[in-house]
Amino acid sequence: MTPTEIEVMHATIRVMYLINAFNLASIAMLVYDYFLTLGQEVELIWKSRWNTVKFLFLLTRYLPFIGSGIILFYQFAPKATAYQCAIAFKCTAWTFIIGISIAELLLTIRTWAVWEKDRRLTIGLPIFFVSFWVTQYALVGLYLGTLTYEPSPYQPWVTCATFHMNRLLSVCWILLMIYDAGILILIVIQTLRTFRSWGNVPLTRVICQDGIAYFAYLFLLSFANIIIIMKLPREFVHLLTMIERVVHSVLTCRIILQIRQQDVRDWAQDLDDMDLKEILT
Repeated sequence: MTPTEIEVMHATIRVMYLINAFNLASIAMLVYDYFLTLGQEVELIWKSRWNTVKFLFLLTRYLPFIGSGIILFYQFAPKATAYQCAIAFKCTAWTFIIGISIAELLLTIRTWAVWEKDRRLTIGLPIFFVSFWVTQYALVGLYLGTLTYEPSPYQPWVTCATFHMNRLLSVCWILLMIYDAGILILIVIQTLRTFRSWGNVPLTRVICQDGIAYFAYLFLLSFANIIIIMKLPREFVHLLTMIERVVHSVLTCRIILQIRQQDVRDWAQDLDDMDLKEILT
């Protein structure tokens, strides 16, 4: 190999190592948060009756673990073939977009509930959600169709190599940022209305204030993804992809758990305030 080729190889390996490190850090964060909140999940989710929110919660909670396993194969499987690399990358991409869409659906339902099932949102939010995610799925399909997959020429340091990466992915992040901004605006509007009417009620604070903070985090993370894709070399396109996926899952699950936890506390407080005679009768 010529000195130039050696330098290119070293640069590529450094980039892939950095992306692998970010992915592993994301998986570690996912596992850490899972064990932190497992007790709440058992008490508040598993013991509750089955409904749409519970089903979506469990999908949001556990799909990232499937994606993480595929990513680990893509990064570290020894002597993977081009076909295996392609299947692993495409499965990772689709589990990613499916998982985020489910998390966003759960957050959208919560926003609809915050608006007390307003008739306008009952019609508008499904249209907004479906039109947005149909576009997202189409863009991901187009993006995957532009890529080629080969066993990495830098094995054993890098298992799989994806070629012809492009900036089409930035459009997905821009659209996701717009969607999150729209939901954030709805939550802010209803928060202002609610605090004027009810004041600083604990459940209201959890639903509204935490909702604003979480959507702000997701908005900023999407913005960071766009900056990286547009300003850094194309090899960095997927640098924050796994982090975005994990953060969507973690924040969505946490706010559902916090709402249910606050519901339990409010119910317990109501019992404490009741007269013993009222409880027995």
